[in-house]
Amino acid sequence: MNPVRSGLEQNFPNPFNGITQIRYVLQESAPVLLAVYNIQGQIVRTLVQEFQSPGEYRLDWNGRDASGKQVPGQIYISRLTAGDYTQVKKMVLIQ
Repeated sequence: MNPVRSGLEQNFPNPFNGITQIRYVLQESAPVLLAVYNIQGQIVRTLVQEFQSPGEYRLDWNGRDASGKQVPGQIYISRLTAGDYTQVKKMVLIQ
């Protein structure tokens, strides 16, 4: 059974220190891009970039950028794009 609608849930815990879990649901198969951006709109890290089937997904973000460097404590944005669907959530990293 496919989920009723696609959606990006709020990360947990939030605020976080170290690792936070990001969950999302896909209603239908689609190319998925899940990325983390800083408040200036610059991409910090791509977490998912692949075609995915309907269902529930979860992953952890460890507060590191694409090169593995720890990012500073501040507000970040998680952005899910699945086909024509896009949703964003604020995440707060504290240190």
